[in-house]
Amino acid sequence: MTDRVRRTLVGLAVAVLAATGLAVIGAPAAHADGCASYYCTNPGGGATVRISVIFTGDAAGGGAGGGGTSDSVYVKPVCYWYPVLTYGKTLQQVIDEYYSPPGKSRGGANDYGWPNPPLEWWAPYLAAEAAGHSTRIYEPTCDDGNSYSGGDLTRLADYATPTSPYGLVLTTPNNVPPPQIDPFVLVEADQKHLQLGDPQVDHNPEIGALGGGTLVGLPTYFWMRDGLTVGGAAGTRTIRATAAGVWAQINLQNDGITLVSDGFAPAACSHQQALTRYGDGGTPCSVVFTHASIAAPYTVTAASAWKAAYQTSDGQAGPVAIDPVVGTANTITVGESQAIVQGG
Repeated sequence: MTDRVRRTLVGLAVAVLAATGLAVIGAPAAHADGCASYYCTNPGGGATVRISVIFTGDAAGGGAGGGGTSDSVYVKPVCYWYPVLTYGKTLQQVIDEYYSPPGKSRGGANDYGWPNPPLEWWAPYLAAEAAGHSTRIYEPTCDDGNSYSGGDLTRLADYATPTSPYGLVLTTPNNVPPPQIDPFVLVEADQKHLQLGDPQVDHNPEIGALGGGTLVGLPTYFWMRDGLTVGGAAGTRTIRATAAGVWAQINLQNDGITLVSDGFAPAACSHQQALTRYGDGGTPCSVVFTHASIAAPYTVTAASAWKAAYQTSDGQAGPVAIDPVVGTANTITVGESQAIVQGG
């Protein structure tokens, strides 16, 4: 038996949970990135826990009103409940092994001199298991390796405190302690779940004889088909991730668009230009095609740029790099004006 297993009867958490309940119960489930359903060891070291995150704000999806979405996210915790002893075993098997040979540690002290519960103390949990409820044991542990079964308890004191005479924490199906996380880890979750939309453009002129195309050598004006893809009139979007009692929010400010095409050099336009429709006044976004493209239409793609900063529930703040959002390419035929007149 390893040192860690020997130490776990002081400061471990016993969870009497339904087998179909929370994801932390039972043997670790396979996961695409190699993580268990509750925790894993990352290639870079350290545990990873799966938490349920709620995303809100107008850049979080969930409809036009920004109703929000939810997702399960793997993050590195500050402190978490480490599952011990019971993977692949029943609680009865664990107790039989730990209190074997007969008479060992029955109400006395274990190998480290700490008190162990008498066998009678386990009776209600063993009875629950016999009635078909999955029983699992968890030990509160922090990322510095400390746990209630050894080490400096200063950090753990803010996370979980034993309440039973044996230093044990009992949980219920709806009260399994969540991991303690640094809200900064939710910034990355925000970035991955941003939904800023597809920045497609409309244009003028739109000549019917060219299938909605435009003319060579003259200004062609472009604007956003959906203004929200550049943050609307204010040019702003937000997303907030909330989990385990903390949150991180990213505030975005649109920094204009760039039009890219095989028919003209890249053209940068301000946020206001991107919203200005031809004929509405102001200075619209415009380019000039220098060659016709009757046989092979050009493509025009808009990429929206963003400046962003994050803030967290514990006062952290700073800039965030957001990649430009590249829209779906539009095709546009460019014709000669004299050909249109002669053809008419």
